[in-house]
Amino acid sequence: GRAPEAIGHFEAALRINPNLAEAHNNLGGALAHIPDRLPDAISHCKAALRLRPDFADAHMNLGNILSQMPGHVAEAIPEYEAVLRIAPSYPEAHNNLGIALSQVPGRSGEAIRQFEAALLEDPNSADAHMNLGSLLANDGRLSEAVPHFESALRIRPDFAEAHYYLGVALSKIPGRMPDALTHF
Repeated sequence: GRAPEAIGHFEAALRINPNLAEAHNNLGGALAHIPDRLPDAISHCKAALRLRPDFADAHMNLGNILSQMPGHVAEAIPEYEAVLRIAPSYPEAHNNLGIALSQVPGRSGEAIRQFEAALLEDPNSADAHMNLGSLLANDGRLSEAVPHFESALRIRPDFAEAHYYLGVALSKIPGRMPDALTHF
């Protein structure tokens, strides 16, 4: 939570050793917390990848930065795919790839498979359950979505977004309005 202080330390590390991929990656991650520094964050992640092309965390950081920039989600997808080529059992990469794919028209089926892969690796990921539930609900597959929202809430009972989306899903199922109101 102290990005400006961290930035100074990473910059100092790079003055000592400009070829330190980890410092470039960490600086990119810290700069990503400052909205007007996103281009610099991208530059440092790319520098880390020039030094170490198989650096999964740098691909992940670059994907995360690109996905938060309007109009750049399509550029994030290959970064997440690179992470999964390097580290196939990385649940957060599956989840983030699923989020990115869900924002591209016609790719919801691929997104669902990524969320399912994330849950195979980490069945206790409230975020993956929430994301999968949302996508299933958007596809009208309410009976499949509800258990994922419920799982997200078992894992993280204070997950307000999961309560809301579970309420919305339940409100569309005949006879479930009282349950929906409880979640709202």
